[in-house]
Amino acid sequence: MAATENNNDDTIEIPILDLPTHLRCHSTPHSGRTITTRIKIAKGTTAFIEVPFAHSIHFSARKSMCDNCFAQCNDDNDDDDDNNHLEYECDGGCGVRYCTTSCKEQGLIRHVRICHLIQQTNDKKTNKNSQSMNESIALLISLSSASQPLQNVMSMMMDNSTKKVLRDTAKAESKFRTLSHNIEKEGKVLESRGAYADALSVKNLNGIGIYNAYGTEVAVALCPTLAMVNHSCYPNTQQITDNGTCRLRALRDIDIGEELEL
Repeated sequence: MAATENNNDDTIEIPILDLPTHLRCHSTPHSGRTITTRIKIAKGTTAFIEVPFAHSIHFSARKSMCDNCFAQCNDDNDDDDDNNHLEYECDGGCGVRYCTTSCKEQGLIRHVRICHLIQQTNDKKTNKNSQSMNESIALLISLSSASQPLQNVMSMMMDNSTKKVLRDTAKAESKFRTLSHNIEKEGKVLESRGAYADALSVKNLNGIGIYNAYGTEVAVALCPTLAMVNHSCYPNTQQITDNGTCRLRALRDIDIGEELEL
């Protein structure tokens, strides 16, 4: 991803793959990396929408959250209630579920690449990892199913990891590679060593939490372009996750050239 300097306004343009034409990504001395709009965006409309590069539904929510569109059961908070489980389950028996047959068809296009890996993490006899480690490995499994190489998006996300986080992510990558020891035989080449730990280390700063009706985080998504939107005490957009996407909804009219803020 090469940057080009714009001498007219002392900014450096940052080309972003698949960035909508009404938006502009650039770097300024004052704001650093930022996304501004080329058109006026009306209050209440969608300013930006992105399909997550990777996502992971926490184990406790897999039966009640669609792996494709993120729709959730809202009957109650009782995990033992069959009414709180989505009907359409992955045929591979990994536990991933979908809310409709259409979602299942769409989700399986990517899911079939990693179903066998998820099945291994479900084996309680061999899986002695902590909950946080299992969730890290689940996100790495999702990252491994992406169609784009990790380096295409990693430069778009910031990392402020502590030494402990770096140790934990390296450990998670090691466990993920152990699970994936046969993956190359199936035609999938793993990223270079350290690439998955680097990707996982950006989760705390760039990960987008998805919550249920009780305010509990039930999933996390990585959206590289959305991660470049700066935060503000007085944001002009609101982040909403639905229909398998993360989008920004304008909280007020946003003028041409104005920065999108969360």
